[in-house]
Amino acid sequence: MTETVKSVLSPHEAAVRVNASLRQRNSSETRFRAWGMVAIGCALSFLVLLFTGILSKGIPGMQQHYVTFDVVLEKERLDPQGLMTPESLSSGDFDGVIRDGLYRALGNPEGRKKKKAARSILSSGSSQRLMAHLIDNPSDIGKTIPFKFAVDDDIDTFLRGMIDRNTPEADRRINNQVIAFVDQLEARGQVSFELSDYLFFGSASRDAEMAGIKGALVGSIFTLAVCIVIAFPLGVATAVYLEEIAPKNRITEIIEININNLAAVPSVVFGIMGLAIFIVTFGMPRSIPLVGGIVLALMTP
Repeated sequence: MTETVKSVLSPHEAAVRVNASLRQRNSSETRFRAWGMVAIGCALSFLVLLFTGILSKGIPGMQQHYVTFDVVLEKERLDPQGLMTPESLSSGDFDGVIRDGLYRALGNPEGRKKKKAARSILSSGSSQRLMAHLIDNPSDIGKTIPFKFAVDDDIDTFLRGMIDRNTPEADRRINNQVIAFVDQLEARGQVSFELSDYLFFGSASRDAEMAGIKGALVGSIFTLAVCIVIAFPLGVATAVYLEEIAPKNRITEIIEININNLAAVPSVVFGIMGLAIFIVTFGMPRSIPLVGGIVLALMTP
């Protein structure tokens, strides 16, 4: 029978080994921390690059080009009934007043083609813009004021450099006459590039220059409000009942399992269910905030 003999280290040798082990551990920990800081630095660098790319491309999208020229606000043409109400102003010739101001700014072009080219510079919502200004500032009626109009989306695209003037005219969405008029206005300093006021106060529109987030923002707020009103009291009451009051039996277990399983159901299924049940079956109004809020409340638990 062999007997294993264990060597006994002296206190000095044990201390040396312990110190060596501690130095090795400290060195490994230092390297680990260094690599961790490098990894965090790389992640933050990529994050900065990501947000820089988003902002550099997104901020110009929040701006658009405007053209400013004098407009004669003739009361007889703009407010034929003399009531200064939205109904009275709606019968006014705002398009004609704007056209006359634009023609004067361009040196009164002659001929149908030139006038048509001039009109294509402005957004189709220019008359509504001027009408809204008069409703808010009725004292301007009868005056000549400089007014700022949004340009058409094709003109805005051209001014951003996305339409090359050297491209053959037949392959461009704007012709040479329109480009000449835009150059004329730009040379006089009447074209500006600034934050779009349609972005926050405009809603869905087929005209790109007039589109904004107002409708989507207000609809989202109402949808969340409906969801909170339904989901918060119902969810809290259900949770308190299941955890504190309901007996632990087969039925409550099935209910809890089904509630947990709802988290795995795709949102599109809830959307189809909302369409089929709330709108088709119950005949609820086709209101996105109302029906959407109810469906969202069902998804919340």
